[in-house]
Amino acid sequence: MVQGRKFAAARRTRLCLSGALLAVIAAGCVAAPGPAPKADSTDSSAAKTAYRYTLDYVAHAPYRSGSDGDRAVGDWIAGELRAMGYAVSIESYPFQRYAINQAELRVGDFAPPVFPQYYSGATSAAGFDAPLVDIGSGSAAEAAAAKDAIALVQVPLLFNFFSPTLDSALRNAAAAGARALVVAFQGPANEIVVKNVDAGTGLCGLPVLLVGKQDGQRLSKLAGARAHFTLDAQLAAGEFRNVVARRGSGTDLLVVGTPVNGWFTAAGERGSGLGVMLELAREFSKKDLGDHSLVFLASGGHEVGYLGLPAFIDAHQNWLPHIGTYVHLGASIGVRQLVDSSDGGDAPVDLGSLSLLTFYVSENPLLQSLVAQSLRDGSRTLGSFTPPSMLNPGEQAAMYARHVPIAAASTSHYWFHTARDLPDLTGPVQLAPALAGYRDLISELLRRTTAQLRAQNRLADTLAKPAPAAVCAVPPR
Repeated sequence: MVQGRKFAAARRTRLCLSGALLAVIAAGCVAAPGPAPKADSTDSSAAKTAYRYTLDYVAHAPYRSGSDGDRAVGDWIAGELRAMGYAVSIESYPFQRYAINQAELRVGDFAPPVFPQYYSGATSAAGFDAPLVDIGSGSAAEAAAAKDAIALVQVPLLFNFFSPTLDSALRNAAAAGARALVVAFQGPANEIVVKNVDAGTGLCGLPVLLVGKQDGQRLSKLAGARAHFTLDAQLAAGEFRNVVARRGSGTDLLVVGTPVNGWFTAAGERGSGLGVMLELAREFSKKDLGDHSLVFLASGGHEVGYLGLPAFIDAHQNWLPHIGTYVHLGASIGVRQLVDSSDGGDAPVDLGSLSLLTFYVSENPLLQSLVAQSLRDGSRTLGSFTPPSMLNPGEQAAMYARHVPIAAASTSHYWFHTARDLPDLTGPVQLAPALAGYRDLISELLRRTTAQLRAQNRLADTLAKPAPAAVCAVPPR
């Protein structure tokens, strides 16, 4: 039986790995940190308006893809953009929704809160009873004891985003004959951290329930007891939507996009980007676009496979040759950054103005210089450039693969992909730098032609590859 000490060790691993990644970013596989934020930008009326949009967005939560909240938030976004004078369309697309009837884990009288790993698999409506076996980190040797059992695994996280051992733990547990898996991500406090998935896999072969770190510790102490596991779910017809707004009559196109959907309220993750995008749309609705047309895209299907941007590309093939740049407002572009306290407590420490932002910009000298002078000028106290050919974790990868120059920025945060991602994680002070940076970038891009930007994209064009097809870590049995 694996006791709580393994969870403590995993927590230390999480902190060390986070620190190592910080060091890599700061020392730079990438560019050096930019200057501190401009002092006069943080209380601008524009940033306050952006935050009001964020608050209006979270009022529609939850908005998982295909839900009533998803439809409501799409209608609201479309209404805001129409009121600004844009030609707006709501474009709907089918997908296979993961419909959950019941999810439960019970060991004796202990029934912790759980969240299903979407598309992981399913049980019968009645569920099943089996021994609970703690398999530690899920190595092949540890998982060998999981035959015919409900396996409990602890999975470290980097910045509440990367989970490098999850797929191998799934495969090892399945190979050993486990009937189901309980995953305790080593995230903050006792919050359940939910990973994005891909609806394209269909229903996979090992049902998975997620629990909080502290509940995982308690379950570890109960290992050896019989447990009851239910994940009654099936695939069902669903629909996700993109909101597309266009203004201008020019043939050169600039597309600005951000995803809409998330697992919970996603105020910092998604709300900060949407608030900034709507404020930018309001501001540029009054500007002369010259020979350009400007498109704003609120893309759907985000948490179930980044479905929105590929659907937009397929629906607007005739636009692709005319797009000079796809500008992506990625995750958490305007949030407070928190870190674990040094005493090991659950109350995080606020880093104040320090924030991390990673820029994914095509290997395009002209575009890279524009991003450097716009988004990094007063945007963040610490930023980094990562070549998209090396790492490109987001929807912008679909545009990059189609040889469209991309300029994207994103990061995670302490409460990323948890129910604690609430509006207090962002605000006008946090949104103002991103708003100023993206405003400057869009203005600069509107001064360049598509031909100029595409001419500098030759290296990116040779490096871009299609994304691999989604596959189950554990295929259907």
